[in-house]
Amino acid sequence: MGKKKTIVLDKDFEEIIPEFLIKRKTDIVIIQKALEDGDYSLVESLGHKLKGTCGSYGFKDLSEIGKKIEDAAKVRKEETIIKLIEKIENYLANIDIKFE
Repeated sequence: MGKKKTIVLDKDFEEIIPEFLIKRKTDIVIIQKALEDGDYSLVESLGHKLKGTCGSYGFKDLSEIGKKIEDAAKVRKEETIIKLIEKIENYLANIDIKFE
């Protein structure tokens, strides 16, 4: 287990963040399945989606991981993608969100 990280988000996001986080966990499952199927195009697309969506909601670290997944999928680096998925799981398990 990693160290807890506090993320401060705009109060306007308070109602939508729980669903947003559930969708990120779903993204992990979809990326894993796409990777198993060798569908790097889908992995790349999902990485791109993570990059944009997470950045828009204030999750800079997740956005950066999404970019790395997108880049790794372009060159079919499976081991890198697996490690990045683990980073997402660790991140989601260890964030504390505050709203201001």
